[in-house]
Amino acid sequence: MKTGKIPSVGLYRGQRLHSAQSEARLQVERAEIDEGFALVDIAELFRFAQNERKAPEARLAAGALIKARWKLATDDRRARPNIDLELVDATVGALDGEYWRSPTHYGSLFDHDAVPRETPLTDD
Repeated sequence: MKTGKIPSVGLYRGQRLHSAQSEARLQVERAEIDEGFALVDIAELFRFAQNERKAPEARLAAGALIKARWKLATDDRRARPNIDLELVDATVGALDGEYWRSPTHYGSLFDHDAVPRETPLTDD
C-alpha cells in the first residue's frame, strides 16, 4: 500500500508539482497556480480550492494561501478571515497523499468532477 506524500518533480511558487505527468500538464498546473495566487478575496480563494476541475497542486496552493493569510492576520492582531480552517483542510487534505491519489483523474479519489488523465497511473 502506498502511503505518504505523492512524489514531486519540482517546485513552482513554493508548491510541489506531482510526479507522473507530462510537461504539457505541468504547464497547465503552473498556470492554475498563478491563477490562484492572483485571487485576493478569501471566499474566491476557497471556491478555487474546492473546484475539482483545477489541478490538485493549484488547489493545495490555494489552501496554503488561505492558511497563510489567517496566520498573518492572527500575528498582526487583525480580524481573521471568515473561513473555517478545518473545512479548508477537509477540502484539500487528500490531494497530496499517495493513498488517495486517483489513478484515472487529476485529483483524489474523493473528487467526482476531476479532469481525466491522458494515461492512467499504474501500480508499479
